[in-house]
Amino acid sequence: MGWEELCSKRALLAIIVWVWMFLGSISTIALIAYVKGVPLVFEQIINMLSNEPYLASYGEVVGVGDLPLIITMLCKDDLKMYGLKREKLVRSMLLFTIDPINSCYICFKNNFRRHGI
Repeated sequence: MGWEELCSKRALLAIIVWVWMFLGSISTIALIAYVKGVPLVFEQIINMLSNEPYLASYGEVVGVGDLPLIITMLCKDDLKMYGLKREKLVRSMLLFTIDPINSCYICFKNNFRRHGI
């Protein structure tokens, strides 16, 4: 089955993405635990994620973000289908960057206060 044939079966792609959303996240977190030498026991993995919460974001990115993006690129979807168009793109991108910039500012400000700077 080639990409053209697979891309024409949108229902199948949706099912694959839903299954991957769960299996991809779980397998990524399990792989991280294995590499770090953490036993593959639920409580141990939760403890690892509690001690290093940033590791959970890897499971999120791989499990939720990567596959739909890969499918979109390989199927050469029209980005207008997802609401992305050139009209008002600059305004949209500026609004998109406000929240991360604000979050970084607050984080740095709180971190400096904690250290007395």
